[in-house]
Amino acid sequence: MLAGGASVTKAASHVGMSRAGAYAMRARADGEFAAEWDAANAAPRDAVRETLLDHLTNGTVTPRFYHGRVVGQVRRFDTGLMIAALRRWG
Repeated sequence: MLAGGASVTKAASHVGMSRAGAYAMRARADGEFAAEWDAANAAPRDAVRETLLDHLTNGTVTPRFYHGRVVGQVRRFDTGLMIAALRRWG
């Protein structure tokens, strides 16, 4: 569930344990469990990063209508998003 973007609370509840219990189990567990936990937490971030990079590279396409019909499209780039990404990822 973590890899699907669920919170630790929701994932723990799904298997019948508390959030605190899940964190305690992670602290007690071997390195493999902690590594898999970290990988599961990273998966949604990777998906968001991919989407962000797509928007940065390709912009956002918005259809233009005239009398209810699509007559074209406009591609827009978010300069603020680009600046923030450059600051974050250098």
